[in-house]
Amino acid sequence: MGTKQEHFFLQHVQDLYHRTIYNDYPSFTEFLTTGEMSALLQNQKMFPSVVLRMWGGHKDCDSKMAGFFPADFVDADDQAFPICCIRISPVHEKYADTLIHRDYLGAVLNLGISRSTIGDIRICEKAAYLFCVEELKEFILSNLRQVKHTIMECREISELDEIPERQYEIHRQTVASARLDNIVAAMIGSSRTKANELITQGRVFINSEEKTSNSYRCPSDSVFSIRGHGKYRLTFDEGDITKKGKQKITIYQYR
Repeated sequence: MGTKQEHFFLQHVQDLYHRTIYNDYPSFTEFLTTGEMSALLQNQKMFPSVVLRMWGGHKDCDSKMAGFFPADFVDADDQAFPICCIRISPVHEKYADTLIHRDYLGAVLNLGISRSTIGDIRICEKAAYLFCVEELKEFILSNLRQVKHTIMECREISELDEIPERQYEIHRQTVASARLDNIVAAMIGSSRTKANELITQGRVFINSEEKTSNSYRCPSDSVFSIRGHGKYRLTFDEGDITKKGKQKITIYQYR
């Protein structure tokens, strides 16, 4: 995220923050990019006297809104965010195309909708689960009728239990230590040199915060986003060391 972009973004967020202070009521951004989330987390001290939360509609969502809540607001939880989930499924599953994320996103954006009002799109077999700002719910339900050549029907998902969990592949490996460059190299299946390039280019985020130090020690149970490669979760036990002194780790690669 460029310095100028970050400046304008933080100005906008400060406006929302002041609105929360003045009205004593929550304010929300639209869905943020990974860079915007990182900039916000790194500048939290700019927003005293409020509770800052991030939520994307379901656990493990990549795209999230930021919410500013008054410190004494009693309902400062995930349910307060103006996010809804819409299930998009073929009317005739037998004749449905095999669709990917780009197909669903393109169909939604072709309705004239801004990208920042759309969060994650989670695909499960022939259906997709779309997270969007609440105010667009009725418009999408009424107007999204086709994705590529497949005729679709849409309905709102009101219970989080109906939304499928993200799928992932599990990889168990050993690394010299939990340094960031070691972990990134293991995740992408490449050399530390390549991992260092990604880190210095600002393409590695841990729990939505950009990390640019190769020697940063990664904590267990962290979520990584590596631009151009995907999303991963890291777990390990500090005492789980091989006879040669290497750290055993488990990598969950999200599909």
